[in-house]
Amino acid sequence: MFDEIRRTLANNVGVYVNEPDDETKVNVHSIHTAGGNPLYYGWRVVDESTATIPVDEKQSYYPKVKYVPLELLTPAMEFNKKNLDEITAVYRCLTITDNPAFRPGPLTPTTCGFHVHVGVGAGAFSAHQVRRIACAAYATGRLFTQLLPRHRKGTFHGRTNRYYSFLAHGQDADDACQQVRMLAQNRDPKDRDANFGVDGGVDEFPLPEPAETYVSDGPLEFSWEQEKSEAPLFTRKLQRGSLPCEDLSARSFFYTSPAQVTLTADWNVPSPSDDAPAPSPTSIADAVDAVMRCPSAAAVANLMRPGRLGVSFSNLASPVWEWMPLKPTIEFRQLPSTFNADAACAWIGAMAQLCRVAIDWPWEDLATLLRRCARADTDPHAYDVFDLLVDMGCAEQAAVIQDMIVNKTAGSPFARLDEPEDRGQQRETGGADPSSSTSGGGNDTINLP
Repeated sequence: MFDEIRRTLANNVGVYVNEPDDETKVNVHSIHTAGGNPLYYGWRVVDESTATIPVDEKQSYYPKVKYVPLELLTPAMEFNKKNLDEITAVYRCLTITDNPAFRPGPLTPTTCGFHVHVGVGAGAFSAHQVRRIACAAYATGRLFTQLLPRHRKGTFHGRTNRYYSFLAHGQDADDACQQVRMLAQNRDPKDRDANFGVDGGVDEFPLPEPAETYVSDGPLEFSWEQEKSEAPLFTRKLQRGSLPCEDLSARSFFYTSPAQVTLTADWNVPSPSDDAPAPSPTSIADAVDAVMRCPSAAAVANLMRPGRLGVSFSNLASPVWEWMPLKPTIEFRQLPSTFNADAACAWIGAMAQLCRVAIDWPWEDLATLLRRCARADTDPHAYDVFDLLVDMGCAEQAAVIQDMIVNKTAGSPFARLDEPEDRGQQRETGGADPSSSTSGGGNDTINLP
């Protein structure tokens, strides 16, 4: 099956596909990016044991389907139309094919996810860039859960950092720096970053210059009418407040606390009951203040732990992360897996633009965006995820996603159904004959130009 998919992609789409033993080879003709790890020069089809079909789903929807769990990974691509077109071509090749080996086509049960890695090519994010992206990810994370189907909200696969990160639990820059010190002291001295200090102390890192101060009580300086006139590509069809955010779970908050994750908890303390009062995560204002005081990218990444949250900074969590051989990227893990090319490209565009906004916007403009997200915490009818997307410059992506929600587009993760995205299509085919198919998630690595 794996070789068949590789041949189909190479022959029908013309893309470069890494062979299983190709990890040490460099495709010198790569059109995607220069430098970096050769592992990410071509498309890859790999085994993914976690991409399983739960028993209840298989019995109800896929009783006669034989499947192969796999993961489809893109090359490291610059974010541009040419590469988005290539993603679209690959998706269509795998979903619209006469090859009987692929019937009934790719399946995406509830266990499968769609992960987008954002980086800066062969280089690495600066500490300043990581601080800003973390501020944006924390502030916007709750709003982005409005776009997730119910089976994806609040689950282990991608809980929002806004509720469950160490930052949400009240840790600050000093706590993060202490964790980085512990990591550094466990490294061989020759592997430590030269700028980290011979004793692994983070106190030698300078604070952000110039200082960036977040004003929590600043004015909300915009009007809905002005926004609509500035975004001709987006016409609102869904009322603000009609899309619920992920609920805050007292039990999940308890189990994602630093003490529980680092195994230093008092085991005599019982976990909260399902009906326990909701905890109070760190406010956006206090979180931004804590992040901007972090003197290194590793410190920020440790504040955004645990690693399997909606936005993962785990690849940056080591004090010597520039030394790490794989990929110094930030991973957006919230979305369920999809083989709808338009949905995939819309989400990729939104996540890439979020990082670009965080890095490139003047601080005053970025702080205004963060204040608007804070306003949504108290008044869901004042600001929602579509306002956020429009503010970010993603009106086109907002329109695509909104139409998928309104029209309940088949195969779209934004259809907001209680069931996996491909079940409707599976019912139409009836699953009459045992078929061999593929079940798996996808990874896209996007580099900001």
